[in-house]
Amino acid sequence: MSRLLRLARAAAAALPYPVAVALRQLDCLYILQLERYSPARYLGWARRHRGHLVPSAEVGVQLLALALGAGLRGLGAPWPAAYAVWLAAGHWALRRRRPLQVSQRLQWTARAVRVGALSFLCTGLLAAGAIGAAGALVGAAWQLVLGGMAGFTLAGALAPVAVALAARLLAPAEQRVARRFVSQAAERMRRYPGTVIGVTGSYGKTGTKLVLADLLAAKYRVFKTPAGVNTTMGITRVIREDLRDEAEYFVVEVSAYGPGEIREVCEVVRPRLAILTAVGVQHLERFGTP
Repeated sequence: MSRLLRLARAAAAALPYPVAVALRQLDCLYILQLERYSPARYLGWARRHRGHLVPSAEVGVQLLALALGAGLRGLGAPWPAAYAVWLAAGHWALRRRRPLQVSQRLQWTARAVRVGALSFLCTGLLAAGAIGAAGALVGAAWQLVLGGMAGFTLAGALAPVAVALAARLLAPAEQRVARRFVSQAAERMRRYPGTVIGVTGSYGKTGTKLVLADLLAAKYRVFKTPAGVNTTMGITRVIREDLRDEAEYFVVEVSAYGPGEIREVCEVVRPRLAILTAVGVQHLERFGTP
């Protein structure tokens, strides 16, 4: 891990723009995951919060650096001078970057890896195209500097679109995979001999799950959903991969993006008991009214 950290720091020092673009795409992938991998809902969030994902000040500074780099070439300056401008602007962008204020981390599921890989490929092709186009106008060293500046500025501005495009392209295949996994999880739960307890509510779900699991563990063998796992597909994966018949109680935290999702989860996990922590106003955006 320390070696990877050193490599990451070296990359951030030498290539700040690609690092900034990668971090932005991870933010976009996280939001897509929260929006249940729905490109339409994700793009709606991105439009409402575009200042969080693509700060105008950051893009403006990058465009200014590109203009300064082109001006230095026009004045006959050596290419390292423009590269120094690129480094300065890139490090300014990294220092000003404000990570999303989130309650949990991106879950690196197989689907997240697939969508992320495709979105990074789209970004790489975009940057490579800009570098290639610059080759027709400038020399080799200037091509890398000016083409890289243009390519990664464009890639950073379009990062939300690249993630949405990747999600849309993979959606048909992902839906087939999801249906198969849900079916397998439902069959597994039909054979599970223990007692399932579901925990849901507008708030307090995770704390209630942890307290309940600890209380039961004093006398019984207990299995609970891991931190951050409370959606249909997350719970499905846990059932398929981790749930064992030895667990006498299975405590499941259930969230709801909108009406109907709790029913969807319950059709899979078949809870015998349930705890409703509270009905509040935390989800008015998706549910409409209390």
